Amino acid sequence: MGVFLDWIFHILVPFCLLALFGIRNKWVFLLLPLAVILDIGTVFDFRRGFHSVFVALAILAIIFIVYKLKKVSETKTILGISAFYLASHFLLDIGGPMALFWPFSSEAYTLIIQIVLKNLVPQFIFAVNAVPIGSLEQKAGALIGEAGFGLLFSFLIMLAAQFFAKKKQNR
Repeated sequence: MGVFLDWIFHILVPFCLLALFGIRNKWVFLLLPLAVILDIGTVFDFRRGFHSVFVALAILAIIFIVYKLKKVSETKTILGISAFYLASHFLLDIGGPMALFWPFSSEAYTLIIQIVLKNLVPQFIFAVNAVPIGSLEQKAGALIGEAGFGLLFSFLIMLAAQFFAKKKQNR
């Protein structure tokens, strides 16, 4: 049940962000499976290999080559939406161990970004740890956790993209 809810979260958040910023075309729907493709390893009990930067780059390269060979005029749009879905997956999984550099490294890296209250004083925590998968527990008491920062970064990326697109239109 947890995996299913996680997939819903991975689908709804980037989809809603794209809709919020006015990106509403057929590719937003057709490429939606890319929002959860990195979790396909959990079905086969091999999560660590799929949460890799190199797997994401390979997926993007395949998409680029396929649509470029088909001479689809919207290749840039397709690649942009695909990259956003894959990047949002990584951002939403911040805080959990991911083998970001597999197959070149067997370490699972965990990025910890939080704002916590200590003696009623907010403190910003940022750390990168190399840990074996399954050894990290979520910390209770975070005001803003890793998923929150993942959402914030996704939102900021979309905001910047919209700003530069409007700037380009005004030229």
